[in-house]
Amino acid sequence: MLTVDSHFEIGTMHQICEDYALHGEWNSNTLGRVVWGIVCDGCSGSQNTDIGARILAHRANAQINGIVDRWPEALTEELCPLPLTIAHLMQDRYHDAESSDVIGDIVKSIGLKRECLDSTLWIVIGIDKGDGKPQYKVIGWGDGEIVIKQKNSAHPMGIVCFDFPSGAPYYFSYRDDPSRAKQYATQFGTEFRQDVIIYNKSGETNIVSRPMEYDKPVYITYSYDQLSPIESISVFTDGVKTYNCNNDDPCYGSLEWGSRRLTDLQSTEGVFLQRRMKALSRRDAKNGIKHHDDLGGAMILNLEKTVDESR
Repeated sequence: MLTVDSHFEIGTMHQICEDYALHGEWNSNTLGRVVWGIVCDGCSGSQNTDIGARILAHRANAQINGIVDRWPEALTEELCPLPLTIAHLMQDRYHDAESSDVIGDIVKSIGLKRECLDSTLWIVIGIDKGDGKPQYKVIGWGDGEIVIKQKNSAHPMGIVCFDFPSGAPYYFSYRDDPSRAKQYATQFGTEFRQDVIIYNKSGETNIVSRPMEYDKPVYITYSYDQLSPIESISVFTDGVKTYNCNNDDPCYGSLEWGSRRLTDLQSTEGVFLQRRMKALSRRDAKNGIKHHDDLGGAMILNLEKTVDESR
């Protein structure tokens, strides 16, 4: 069985939290159980992105509900351009290119500028048809991290880090604003990198880097692996890399350190990620540990035992 949770919290450098996270679930007659988590990280250099991040997340959540309900093949067909489907649905342009700009209308109706939508958007989806072989999909715009933990594996944890070396992510909002998209490329360049970091049981790492198309969404599918089934898959904003480093441990404050502590759950019941993050915050406050940037995350857990293919 798949279960999902999400949580977000403010960083020490901010007065308003510009990260946001939510999650949902659906029991489909076609797909079985579908769960998903969404995280957004609003740009600190743009106005009112705390509101924009929430608008993006809730709009994506509503449209995922629509995809699961009306177009289940969008989640099962490998060749279906799911990121584009979600992007079009968020603008209500899936069937009609002349449809109104729903998100833009929402922003305008509350007196905000469109730049409030300058935010990353990351979605993790889990599909469980009841055969004990769940599949996962991750869709993302901007920078962020995927953390994967596997059962019975020589490499129990992997991190997929998406990074813009300029420090300025290409936000979802640029896709419908050609002038801002052009300005971004001129000012910040087009370099976008994916780093896959694999940790073995001894703590040794293997890193594979490759360039990515900066203005295209990330779309990854993780299929079932009998020998090393996924125990949990999470998406986090870049706040996971911003813990202060005042400890002799060379790993302290690193991406690995932050990812491990957030995903090493003490309990899988109920609001498991929220409980974990709140517990860490209380402990960290006593020990002078802080994350400077806002931090948002969503995690899907696989509570099933490993499938025995020989039976």
